[in-house]
Amino acid sequence: MPETSSHPAAQPTAQLAIVGTGRLAHALLRTIQNQRVALLSSRSVTSSAKFFFQAPPLPLERIAELPFDTLWLAVSDSAITPVSQLLAGLRQRWDGITVIHSSGAQSVEILEPLAGRGATPMVLHPNASLTGLQKIPEGITWRIEPGNETARRVAERLLEGISPRFVTVPAALLPLYHAAA
Repeated sequence: MPETSSHPAAQPTAQLAIVGTGRLAHALLRTIQNQRVALLSSRSVTSSAKFFFQAPPLPLERIAELPFDTLWLAVSDSAITPVSQLLAGLRQRWDGITVIHSSGAQSVEILEPLAGRGATPMVLHPNASLTGLQKIPEGITWRIEPGNETARRVAERLLEGISPRFVTVPAALLPLYHAAA
C-alpha cells in the first residue's frame, strides 16, 4: 500500500499528488504501487474526520512543498473547475506537471486554468463503480483524453499492473458515454 502521511518529512519523494478524499482517491491509493503518492484535500479537514487510511490528507495549500510530476484531481465533477482555479493560483508555473481529472462527462478543456500556466492536461476516467475500500479492478476500461501516445505512456505508468483498456470518446459523445458508464 502506498505510504501517506500528514508529516511533511514523509512526503519528499512523492511523484504523484492526488487531490481528493473520496472513493476514487482511496481506490487510487490502494492501486498505485509503482511510485510514492501524496494525498491532499481541497476541503477543510477536521481531526475527527474518518478516513480510509490513518493519516489525514495534507491541506491543498501545501502542494508547493511536494515534488511530483503528476497531479490527479479525484474530486467531484462540480469541483474540478474551482479546484483547478485554486491550484493555478498556488504556483506561478506548472510546466512539467501532468494534471488529470476523472470526470466521465467533462473534457480536458476544464483544466484550462492549469494548462494556461504550463501544465499538460489529460482525462483518465475509470468505467467502474469504486468503493475506495479495494484496489481498482484489473482490465477495466478507462476513457483517455487526449488519446495520443504521450498520454497513453503516462496512463500506463500510473496504472501499471492493472491491465487498463483505453478508449477515446469524441467530445460530442461525452454525454452519451457518461450516461452509458
